[in-house]
Amino acid sequence: MTGTLDRLTDAMTAAGDTVQDATLRPLTGRRERGRRLPRWVAPVAAAAAVALVIGSVAALSGRGP
Repeated sequence: MTGTLDRLTDAMTAAGDTVQDATLRPLTGRRERGRRLPRWVAPVAAAAAVALVIGSVAALSGRGP
């Protein structure tokens, strides 16, 4: 290990030792607040983002239809 890696490891260990066990929450894998979005929202948002980028490039480059 290099000196930088040793210092980084020591710093992360020291920071981890300062965390109190009482303040930790279990990782449930679920969001506790808010409502859950439907499964179709992410693909639709991705398709809209791609269409927006393609439209912007076409409009700014002047090669649009």
